[in-house]
Amino acid sequence: MFENSFLSHFMSRFIRVMWYLRSLHLALIALILGGGIAVGAVESISLADAVYFAFITGLTVGDKGEVDGIREGDVLDRSNRNPAA
Repeated sequence: MFENSFLSHFMSRFIRVMWYLRSLHLALIALILGGGIAVGAVESISLADAVYFAFITGLTVGDKGEVDGIREGDVLDRSNRNPAA
């Protein structure tokens, strides 16, 4: 299937590990799906919107670095602001 022996070895190991972790993956999908359904019921939004927002929120990986020059924690820290502004 794969010509390169390294790639063949890597793919076989990767597929094996993913197979062993299938129950964890299914549990995480069920948790996100269940949470989306619960929030959708409480917030009175459609099932499709609730599940969509749950998966977008649950699968988003963020960076806690600077956003437009503002670091995390700077919002409440007024010591670094210009007093004249």
